[in-house]
Amino acid sequence: MWQTPPHLIERFTALFDAHHMNIAELVSRTQPAENERAAQLHIQITAHSPASADAANIEQAFKALCTELNAQGSINVVNYSQHDEQDGVK
Repeated sequence: MWQTPPHLIERFTALFDAHHMNIAELVSRTQPAENERAAQLHIQITAHSPASADAANIEQAFKALCTELNAQGSINVVNYSQHDEQDGVK
């Protein structure tokens, strides 16, 4: 059985850390290799971002990383305000 190469998921979590975002949900699965087609990672991430941050930047970086790693991915960015953060809501 094919397994996700070491540190593949860590590449995604490091990307969000570099953009100062919190990962609220991460779901991944591997599509096994079939005939001549290589195995492929499918990843879905929901991230929390400060309201002042531009979600387009992380979305572009996420898509670029998916392309680099031959992964299929989807991202959902939820912005939160400083007021929510002060109230303990992230």
